[in-house]
Amino acid sequence: MNAIRQADGLPLLERLQALAQTPLQQAQAAGDRAWYSAVLGDFGAAVEQGEAALALARPLGDPGLIATLGQRLGTALSLAGRFDAALPHMRAAESWILSHAPADGASEFHGNLAVVLSNLGRPDDARVHYEHGVALSRAHGDHAEHATLRANYASSRLDAGDVAGASAQLVPAQLIVSTFEMAGSSAGCIATLQAQCERASGRYGAALDGCRRAESILAERNPSRVPVARLILAQVWLDLGQHARAGQVLGGDALAAARRMPARHAVRWLVLLPDCSAGCAKIRLRCWPRPRRWRRATAGPNCA
Repeated sequence: MNAIRQADGLPLLERLQALAQTPLQQAQAAGDRAWYSAVLGDFGAAVEQGEAALALARPLGDPGLIATLGQRLGTALSLAGRFDAALPHMRAAESWILSHAPADGASEFHGNLAVVLSNLGRPDDARVHYEHGVALSRAHGDHAEHATLRANYASSRLDAGDVAGASAQLVPAQLIVSTFEMAGSSAGCIATLQAQCERASGRYGAALDGCRRAESILAERNPSRVPVARLILAQVWLDLGQHARAGQVLGGDALAAARRMPARHAVRWLVLLPDCSAGCAKIRLRCWPRPRRWRRATAGPNCA
């Protein structure tokens, strides 16, 4: 999973859980399953498995295990959009992880806590943790974690309106993905963020290309995230006044898939739908044929 972010490890996880005999082994295996489900986008299962893992761990009285599993549950809750519920688990794990965890565990924690803080509207607090996580992952050479941290940092800066700051994070992230041929969903996430930066900068042709590239990567590696790329694509079409094309992106089967996304994505999707309908209605009204006595001989605009 760290290398390519796909489901090839699921048979190994199933074998691991079947072999787990002691409560400690069962708690560890359940925690691994929760983390894997979260990365694959099955957030409901990740939360359920994370709660089960933490319930197994608490009677054992192992503070390291409890902190590790608490962080994983907090991360799953975060990915499910439940940031208020995620923060207490992250804070409860913070002291032990930052005091005892190795560099890779600390960098992962900083990144996950930063995501929670960013989505709670605290980008400045998040920025401190992103900086720590980026420095640690770079120092111990975890390229996959480093690229993911950079991508999440870029997303946070975009939410704060800092397009230049987001772009600055995406340059090294993309370099890592290209250099080490990381073809997993992290590459799709980075492509989606690049498309957002291009859109914010008014480079719509590049934004459209980025959306298509992101969708292609995600469709192969993490289909549950495809609606995120399509959401950006629809926004680009709306910016360009192409309401019918935006409606085609957002409607039909795509809408059903979007409803299964975390609420923060589904809400954005549903908010755009009226814009598509209203825009198309305005176009039809503006292009409605004149009464016959005023109609010119030239063909009118194509409003299909």
